[in-house]
Amino acid sequence: MNIKQKIKHLVLMFLILFSFSKGAINHEIIFKNGSLEHGYIGKITHDSVNIVLKTNKTTSFLLDSILYIHNTKGKLFYIDPEINNFFKKATGRGGFIRTIKNDTIYYKELQNQLFMYNPKVVYKNVSDGLRKEIELRDIRSVYIDNSIAELAVKKGASIGLGITSVIFLSNYRAIKEFFNFNKVFRTGVIAYRQGVGFIPLTSVSYVIYDYFRGYREIIINPLDVKN
Repeated sequence: MNIKQKIKHLVLMFLILFSFSKGAINHEIIFKNGSLEHGYIGKITHDSVNIVLKTNKTTSFLLDSILYIHNTKGKLFYIDPEINNFFKKATGRGGFIRTIKNDTIYYKELQNQLFMYNPKVVYKNVSDGLRKEIELRDIRSVYIDNSIAELAVKKGASIGLGITSVIFLSNYRAIKEFFNFNKVFRTGVIAYRQGVGFIPLTSVSYVIYDYFRGYREIIINPLDVKN
């Protein structure tokens, strides 16, 4: 367990102990397969969680199988890293939110996401441009529109630049060769010409790949969780 994981573990344990000090709180675990469990969290490690079920049976689950864990007050104790990564990518983009009641909310910009202590998604509504909030547990899924293509262009350009840099550096076997300015100029011109071709090609290729295989939707609550 690295330092970051240890800190996360200590914070989670503090929240759990604090919750218990305030009285018995029921915890709900939302799984990626659409099922859920109720009980009381006993321990969270870097890869699993132990829970005492209402039947007083103690069991454990892998964190990789869990979307998130929250208590009866709506506070989160764990959230899948994929959800956090998705919202980082979605911040400032447009799209729509599907609620657990099957309503559709179109937004023109996601702003910040206050997870853990205040699990709400903040967005600007398309219809009136006002800043609004929706609780994470009321969201079924979030979808990012085609504005995300901007990130695909940047990633594709980075790949093309990386390829060009590798080709350029492969011409040198020792540091002293970089002091041969004639060679540096000559290989630099060649690398520039190659970059002019590679970068647009990889950018367009990555945009096409992202369009068909890109990760544009995240499921927060599987359909059968709320049935």
